[in-house]
Amino acid sequence: MGRGKFHGTLEKRPGRFGLELHPEKTRLIELGRFAMADRKARGERRPESFGFLGSAHYCRETRIGEFGLGRKPMPKRVGRTLRRIKEALRRRMRRDRREVVEWLGRVVGGWLNYYAVPAAYPSLARFVQLLKGMWRKALLRRSQKGRVSYAGPGPSLKRTR
Repeated sequence: MGRGKFHGTLEKRPGRFGLELHPEKTRLIELGRFAMADRKARGERRPESFGFLGSAHYCRETRIGEFGLGRKPMPKRVGRTLRRIKEALRRRMRRDRREVVEWLGRVVGGWLNYYAVPAAYPSLARFVQLLKGMWRKALLRRSQKGRVSYAGPGPSLKRTR
């Protein structure tokens, strides 16, 4: 199927469901098993990425050198989520620590359930690391002693003397 026929079909299909494509946001990009090699042969940079449902999709090479589709949370979404969590932590500052940890665990669990796909681990680990830092800062704000350290893995923290 040629590009023209494909594009025509692509424009008509969402109409059946009462949807329409945004002309400025819809375009064909080179993506797939041969996209990296083809672009390299033409002297072009790596294939472009695109965002869909909060994830950035891009071409990558697997450990054994094969094509892989990489997905990771879009940085804009990560930043927005972290800002919202920070505000929520401020609102929950005077609540029981265990209650806040349970809430934070549900937030992290939901985030990981949505974004956890193969090859997204570094991005997700960074998100969790930033979240732990925010939780630690929130605990330090609660205390006037300023001595809080991690008790081990997970977002729970333990006070030291």
